[in-house]
Amino acid sequence: NAGNSITSGGNFNTVVGDEAGTAITTGDNNTFFGYASGDALDTAANNTAIGHNALSADTKGSHSVAIGKGTLANQNFTSATDAYNVAVGSSAGNDITTGIQNTLIGGLAGDAITDADNNVALGYSAMTVNVLGSESVAIGTFALNSQNPASATNMYNVAVGHNSGAAVTTGIRNTYIGALAGDGSDDGSDNTAVGKSALSVNHGNDNTAIGESALAIATGTSNTAIGKDSGSSITSGNKNTILGKYSGNANNLDIRTASNNIVLSDGDGVPRMAVSGNGAFRYNSDAAGATRAVLVGQKEAISDSTATNFAKIVGPSNAIHAFLRLTMNIFDPGTNVGTVEKTFRIFYNGSTTLLNEMTSSVGNIANPTIGISASGTDFTLSIDCNTQASQYKISYELDVLMDTANLGQVDIVEL
Repeated sequence: NAGNSITSGGNFNTVVGDEAGTAITTGDNNTFFGYASGDALDTAANNTAIGHNALSADTKGSHSVAIGKGTLANQNFTSATDAYNVAVGSSAGNDITTGIQNTLIGGLAGDAITDADNNVALGYSAMTVNVLGSESVAIGTFALNSQNPASATNMYNVAVGHNSGAAVTTGIRNTYIGALAGDGSDDGSDNTAVGKSALSVNHGNDNTAIGESALAIATGTSNTAIGKDSGSSITSGNKNTILGKYSGNANNLDIRTASNNIVLSDGDGVPRMAVSGNGAFRYNSDAAGATRAVLVGQKEAISDSTATNFAKIVGPSNAIHAFLRLTMNIFDPGTNVGTVEKTFRIFYNGSTTLLNEMTSSVGNIANPTIGISASGTDFTLSIDCNTQASQYKISYELDVLMDTANLGQVDIVEL
């Protein structure tokens, strides 16, 4: 019965197989190979169907290609429509009814789509449960294989790589490129991940991760990390920006759960410059063994008669030789009542600190005390405004330079 209904005006058709093209009347330029392929089409044109039951339900749709058993088996336009669907692979595009301009290549690729448009799925099980989501690209086995909005939605997701975007369900406008990139996110939107395992757990919105394992376990929002392993230790922190291999926890700088930090690191993951969420600026001069470190920051709510820690120097051992320059402005509150400038030479051998506490009047503050205490390799700086009636705020610049007679790594941490 192949092509047995073709009438005058049905031209340039090729039909091979029992029931293939059996309903064609005046349709032109159709090519059908396989049992019941294209067997319902009557006046449609320019279709190609190869495989058992390929394109077997459509009556009026034109310009489709179905290659493989059951491909486009449920497509059915009841009025003349240029569908431009392409399905290649067993059951690819099997459930499409009236969706148009979809390109689905691979076994089970896009096989649940019904009325969605303009999707591209390339790879086994790519976009395999999507029913109504349109405007997405999935390239790679299992790419976007969980995408499935509850209603017709332009998703604008792009996933390229094995399992990339595999957990996305309702998230939109995401771009995931690389094997396992974005494979843990379900409803996050406006994320970009480039690199294997970048943004690999369930995360929020507006994240950008470029580099293998960048922001791999981040669950927050609006983070940006560029570089291999960049931000790979960050968990719940938000709005952080990292350039370089810094993981989010290295060299006495831990921002794993912190927010609004900016970090510039070197290729070994050592943070060389950083600005904290409080606005403190930190600088290290040397990666392997920093001989100079700078911290610029501020501290609020300084108690009137209690020493308040504001910074910590981390030395190479429980002994340190260094020069320290401290410039501090003291506010009461809102009014700058004085400035402290002092240069110290710190010599600590594990038991004795040769740094005299500084006491002097600053403005109307009598005898503010700058102190240092040692614990292991940590040297904590504090200020005590001594029996004043109100609380104070300080801004400070702390510059530590290792003594050339005893070079070693030094760092400063904001407290």
